[in-house]
Amino acid sequence: MFEIGSDSYLKLKDNRSIYKCYLYKINSISEIKKYIDDIRKKHLSSSHICYAYRYYEKNTLFEYSSDAREPHGSAGRPMLNELKSKKIINAVIYVIRYFGGKKIGIPGLIDIYSKCAIMLIDGVNLNKWKSVVRLQLKLNYQQEKKIKYILDKKNIEIINKKYDNLIHFLVEVEGKKVEKISKLLLDRFNNKISIKIT
Repeated sequence: MFEIGSDSYLKLKDNRSIYKCYLYKINSISEIKKYIDDIRKKHLSSSHICYAYRYYEKNTLFEYSSDAREPHGSAGRPMLNELKSKKIINAVIYVIRYFGGKKIGIPGLIDIYSKCAIMLIDGVNLNKWKSVVRLQLKLNYQQEKKIKYILDKKNIEIINKKYDNLIHFLVEVEGKKVEKISKLLLDRFNNKISIKIT
C-alpha cells in the first residue's frame, strides 16, 4: 500500500463544465468532514461536490465514495477505483463540478471523474506505507535524557510530551519493531518505565 507524499490541486475544463479537483492526505476520518465543510463554504455555487476516500486505521480499511447527486456510480466510484488501483490509502479526492449546460451522459461522467483522479494522483509522489503503532511511555525525570538518546538513535520521533509528577512521551514505532523496541526500553531501564500501546 502507498500514501501520497503531498496534496495536489488541478482545474479542468471539459464540455463547458469546470472541475476543481483536490487530493489531500488524511490522518483521521474527522479530517474528511473538515475538508468537505471548508470546500462547501468555498464553492457555494457549484453543482456537485463529489468525493472518495480510503483510510486505514487499527487493521481496518475504510472506503467511501459520494456521487453528490450525479447519477449513481458515475462520480465517486470512479475516483475510488483509481485510489484502489494505485493501492493508495489515507487519502481523499474531492472534485467540484460547475455544470456548463452540456450533458455528457453516464459514460462521459465516469470518464471525466476518473481522469480528474488520475491527473491528481499522477501529480504526486507515492510513498510505501508502513504500519505504525503509537506507544505511551511513562518515566521519571532522571530517565529523560537517556530515553531521548535511545529514541534518537533508533530514529523514533516523540510526537507528544506531557510533564507532571512523571514524564509522558507519545511515540510512533513501525509496527514490526514494536516488540523489539519495547523489550529494549524495558531492559535498559530494568522494567522501571511503563509502555502502553494506545
